[in-house]
Amino acid sequence: MKNKQLVREWIKRAQSNLVRAKEGKTSELIVYEDLVFDCQQAPEKALKSLLLSIDIKFPSTHSIARLIELLLLNKVDVPIKVQDSVFLTEYAVITRYPGIYEQVTEIDYQEALVASNNVLNWVTENIGNVMTQKKEGSQDL
Repeated sequence: MKNKQLVREWIKRAQSNLVRAKEGKTSELIVYEDLVFDCQQAPEKALKSLLLSIDIKFPSTHSIARLIELLLLNKVDVPIKVQDSVFLTEYAVITRYPGIYEQVTEIDYQEALVASNNVLNWVTENIGNVMTQKKEGSQDL
């Protein structure tokens, strides 16, 4: 892997977003829309770190579906619980601007938190394995 330090930085930023999201609504001033934004950012950055670790270029995108598609196209076996996180993409932009979205509920936030955690855990647990298997040219990722 050419970009080991950059991969670490992407993972660190993903972890930072997830930690902030997990802090939750510790004040009435914190809104669920901001928490789910962090829930979206964590898997986006984690998936980008994985792509970077196996030397796959990725576009400047918030689309988790697109990032997963790039992994699948490159023979990385992405579990369903990770693929199910694509709904988080809707929290990347629209919920950041008041008045143009449906209010995010605590249930939405809890679901986003679970999905985000699933992706980050999978990436951090498997990044070395995926790099090794990709390097060996395995079709069984």
